[in-house]
Amino acid sequence: MLTAPNQVLRQVVDIQEGGFVGNNDTGGQAAFLRSDGTAWIWPANSGPATAYGVPNILSIGWGGTPNSSGLRYITSDGQYHIDRTNPTIDCSL
Repeated sequence: MLTAPNQVLRQVVDIQEGGFVGNNDTGGQAAFLRSDGTAWIWPANSGPATAYGVPNILSIGWGGTPNSSGLRYITSDGQYHIDRTNPTIDCSL
């Protein structure tokens, strides 16, 4: 996985697939969690991986879709996030 020409994304500890746009298998994306707690997004067929810009990520879930719903992840404070929001989760059912 490249972040720029000849620069490899290292220290990857988790990979999660994302979704696709449309009814074909082009334009999907994947999310990578590094050991330093940062997430990186790789938009398939769209160039190199880029930093997601949120620190202290403990775990990543679904990788999201390009131009749609974003990455699911848990930060070091125990908060669950969808993209850059943290919805209220009701586990009382």
